[in-house]
Amino acid sequence: MATTESRRSRTLWEPMHTINAFVILLTVATLVAAFSRRLRIPYTIALVVVGLLLGTFGSLDAPTLDKQLLFDIFLPGLLFEAAYHLKSNEFWRNKFAIIVLAVPGVIVSIALTALLVLAATSAGWLTAIGWRQALVFASLIAATDPVAVVALFRELGVARRLQVLVEGESLLNDGTSVVLFTLAVAIATGGPSQVPSPLGLLGKFVLMVGGGVIVGLIVALVVTWIMRRVNDAQTAPPLWMIASYSSFTIADKTGVCGVIATVASGILGRRNT
Repeated sequence: MATTESRRSRTLWEPMHTINAFVILLTVATLVAAFSRRLRIPYTIALVVVGLLLGTFGSLDAPTLDKQLLFDIFLPGLLFEAAYHLKSNEFWRNKFAIIVLAVPGVIVSIALTALLVLAATSAGWLTAIGWRQALVFASLIAATDPVAVVALFRELGVARRLQVLVEGESLLNDGTSVVLFTLAVAIATGGPSQVPSPLGLLGKFVLMVGGGVIVGLIVALVVTWIMRRVNDAQTAPPLWMIASYSSFTIADKTGVCGVIATVASGILGRRNT
């Protein structure tokens, strides 16, 4: 009986514990922003240093970062916000370079990383692993997330085109890496007879990416249509918040790329407003 009650109380406490942790983290981030501006230290660097200190000394019992928390809370909103605030005309003007960096560039990066892992294994520097495991590892780490780099670009006044290229590529490479990681895991967990052909892999890639784009565009068009009918500026923020999470959820449930769907809805939403 006591065990049941303790489990029940722990279950009731967990949501409140998570909310409290988020409030504390947001307060710390706000204080860091204020002090970094006064001390003329880049905000992103100060934030990393303070985060490392908090983690080292165990000053905050932060919630566990699992798949549900990442996909249901953080990722859709962050992706949509970044895509929405990226000027669509600048994105379209540089779309060819961005797509080359985000798709073939990521594929080449994954291939090179996997080859380096296999070479390190052959040299005896790493525990022996096969090419499938090397592919999974490479697809997991190949795509970079230059949030701190973009923030420094803005503070240092770097050329706008370079900012657009890095920011646009970082939005799309997330989707590319997620799709490739999903395919790599499918290859690694399947038997020799279940390894798809190159044409089959290409078909799955196109389906997941193209499906994500279609879902994102449909959600953005629906939200835009509703906004024009309502014609109330106060409804825009909650409607676009609904668009960010619904596009990700619908895409994920239909088996296509939720990251691409959210980015597509954000870019089109910016273009139509």
